[in-house]
Amino acid sequence: MPEEVDARVDAEVDAVASPRPRLRGVSHQVAFFVSLVLGPVLVVLRRASLRPGDMTVVLGLNALVMLLVRGNLPSLWPLLAYAIVAGIVGDVLLLRLRPAVTRAHAIRIFAAAVPTVFTTGYFLTALGFPGGVWWALPDVTGTIVLTGILGVLLSYLAFPGDR
Repeated sequence: MPEEVDARVDAEVDAVASPRPRLRGVSHQVAFFVSLVLGPVLVVLRRASLRPGDMTVVLGLNALVMLLVRGNLPSLWPLLAYAIVAGIVGDVLLLRLRPAVTRAHAIRIFAAAVPTVFTTGYFLTALGFPGGVWWALPDVTGTIVLTGILGVLLSYLAFPGDR
């Protein structure tokens, strides 16, 4: 009987000390952030087309404001750089794919690629900081894939059905 109690206590201590609960929270924060940025972009795409540079401005300004809120811009400037690179990739995708209401496949590809590039850049940049990424590889890749799937799902909200 005491061995069973010890085993349950050890399991509860491991569950509390495990980074998994924190991981789920951070993963959801990344997904929420992507939806806050990509959602309005898709709504604007539904009404009009974006000009070259718009994605860079949206992602770059968003990252700049987030870094200013943290108050440590000089040490976190690489995070601004990855957001700008993700914005440039988004602009290139806008020019090449020309997503529009009548081009559903282009919209889906754009909506999956931008958050995937953004999240991949985030994790690659985090590797350069002391301590790197403390998540296991499946957690990192799963979060990247999750943001791409979320982008596609958001595209179905902004552009319901293929026309």
